[in-house]
Amino acid sequence: MKTYESERLRYISFHRDYAQDLYELDANPGVMRYLGGVKVSSLEQTLSMIDDVIIQYEKYGMGRFLAIEKESRKCIGWTGLKWIDVPFGDDMNYIDLGYRFKPEFWGKRYATESATWWKQFAEEHFPDKRLRASAHVDNIGSRKALQNAGFKEVKDKTILGLPCVWLKP
Repeated sequence: MKTYESERLRYISFHRDYAQDLYELDANPGVMRYLGGVKVSSLEQTLSMIDDVIIQYEKYGMGRFLAIEKESRKCIGWTGLKWIDVPFGDDMNYIDLGYRFKPEFWGKRYATESATWWKQFAEEHFPDKRLRASAHVDNIGSRKALQNAGFKEVKDKTILGLPCVWLKP
């Protein structure tokens, strides 16, 4: 299992021990508000997603990681990189930087901290790959977090039918 750390967060590889935490995250309507409202409906869906992320580690050498708050040792969500090699809107073959946190941890600058850390990681380990991020146009908090992490909004884009902004370092 891989583990990395930023100032206040520990990033650990996905594994099934945290399935309940991830299920609760993705079943939360507030968390999914800017993601089209799609949420998981079963723990089995979460377990399948965990297996998919583990395959990404093996196939691409990158993936999403659990975000553990060092102080409390609680799983607060996930963050990390994902290789996009299929058409996603009008783009493909890039690294997507993303994150998703439980609402009780919003407003603590964890999105900025993790995006900054993963941006640097991608630049060091995958310098020949394009790094991108996206946020729903109405998700002001996420847009600001990405800007604070050094991303610039470059265009509006529809992703999975949702109005988003496309960002790059």
